Amino acid sequence: MNKNKNKKGEENMTEQNPPKTTSGPNLQLLLEGPFALRDNSAVNADSTSNTFDIFVPNLLDSHFVPGFQAEGEGLDLPMAGKYTLAIKGYTPGSAQGQGSSVFDCCERPDSMAASGAYVILNVPKPDEIWPISGVDAVIHGNGAAKDTMSYCTRAVLRYNNINLDDVSLTGMGIESETVNLGLVPIGSDALLYFSMIPNDLPTVEHGMMAYRAAAKMVGFDRYLEYTSCGNTTGAAQFSASGGRQNNCRAVLIKLDPPGKK
Repeated sequence: MNKNKNKKGEENMTEQNPPKTTSGPNLQLLLEGPFALRDNSAVNADSTSNTFDIFVPNLLDSHFVPGFQAEGEGLDLPMAGKYTLAIKGYTPGSAQGQGSSVFDCCERPDSMAASGAYVILNVPKPDEIWPISGVDAVIHGNGAAKDTMSYCTRAVLRYNNINLDDVSLTGMGIESETVNLGLVPIGSDALLYFSMIPNDLPTVEHGMMAYRAAAKMVGFDRYLEYTSCGNTTGAAQFSASGGRQNNCRAVLIKLDPPGKK
């Protein structure tokens, strides 16, 4: 095992997740929609280890179809099914947590399959994960914390030092092996949205409905209430700026391996 000493004399364990040495831009994959993320740290019967699965519920009665958008480019997923966003030569990261908001975290069994998902997007395990755009809410139901927390409604999966030309998308209805997602670095990072956008202005009731649909999709009977929606701050959380990146404010769910604290 390779152990290096930093300036404080602490040990950096580099065997499982060695530092990236490739010089290149970083990719920020911004997740925006009523999604559930499954951490595939261990081998699953229905997915690849060291990846994340992003489960998208079927909410086409109230949302546009899920899709991607980068700088000046857009790509809607043509049909229901499984898709893979791959980065050639990328070493799975440690998904180091950042930020002050939290996911609604649930423990999932290794054999769990989200049969109710409209789309399942498989992505490499990122170097960093940023839960962002928090709303104050309390979650009720089986296994819920039942405490008021700042739950994230969006998240960024960050991949460090990659070649943007090595990012590809494959899946249902996509004929070419590599799809040009229009990735353009701005400074050190390129931004790619994966979104499921409401087809009308989001409301408190919309966010609650979308969260409940996502929870039921992955087998949890849970619902939430927004604790600050009766005041000006709460109302501002649901103000709509328009455009494709229009967050419905559904809290994101993260499915962790059994026993993970």
